[in-house]
Amino acid sequence: MRVLDTATALGVRDFCRAFILFAVMVVLGVPLAYLSLEHLHDLNNLIEQDGNVNEQALRNVSGLFPVACGAALVLLFGAILALLGLWKMYKGKDEYGEEHSRDVDRGVLLCAIVIVLAILNGAAVFGTEAAAGLSGATPGSGAIAVVSSALGIVTSLMIAAILYYLVKSFLSPESTRVAYAAMGLYMLAPITSLLASAFIYPPQGYYADPPTVPFDPLWVVPEAVSAIVTAVAIILFLVLYRQVFRRLRSRETRPIWAGAEKEAQKPEEVRWQPPPSP
Repeated sequence: MRVLDTATALGVRDFCRAFILFAVMVVLGVPLAYLSLEHLHDLNNLIEQDGNVNEQALRNVSGLFPVACGAALVLLFGAILALLGLWKMYKGKDEYGEEHSRDVDRGVLLCAIVIVLAILNGAAVFGTEAAAGLSGATPGSGAIAVVSSALGIVTSLMIAAILYYLVKSFLSPESTRVAYAAMGLYMLAPITSLLASAFIYPPQGYYADPPTVPFDPLWVVPEAVSAIVTAVAIILFLVLYRQVFRRLRSRETRPIWAGAEKEAQKPEEVRWQPPPSP
């Protein structure tokens, strides 16, 4: 008879599936960034001043929509799986002792902070773009890059910490080193993108309407560098979580009652004892 998986094991499995989808989404992000930048002016001119659709601009960006929809769907399904995994692990946090329960609580708290940071990041980008449009400044200016990059680095730090805390109790010394490498790479991704953007970026002339500078594919290098680093980090997390899942499923790490640790510290005469058989 097969032993049923614990809620924690099922949550880890959901995270493994989510990692696969996130890796695909990161790869799709590179052509999406390329097409978005290449057809920036077509996107800005899709709706004419009289309210009609610019058919020429729509034809030019026709290849962008399938990639954008595919990336959005992959991201959505990946996020659903990750949230399901987090819920299952929180539901079963007491299965592997008090230390693991505390680690899961830390992960859930950090997840709430990440959601707040994501909202702040979106508000900062939208607000800066709106202010730039009202003042006549160039959208995509340095203020947006600085705010988004700073929040992106902090968010990456939080996400890496969440993924570490959720499985911290199950890691061997070798697995811990893999976890540190994955965390470091995941936090490094937005930093590498920011550094690359300092040397490779569209000049102001490209944002003019009409542009005075032709499109250069090298402008997508920062996005590609960030995508590569992020994909490697996600793959490392996938390997790590698969190892944990196999360990939990094989019962190499056995579930315990969270209260057993405190119970074991009590004097023998006051420990809980099962009622005698009739």
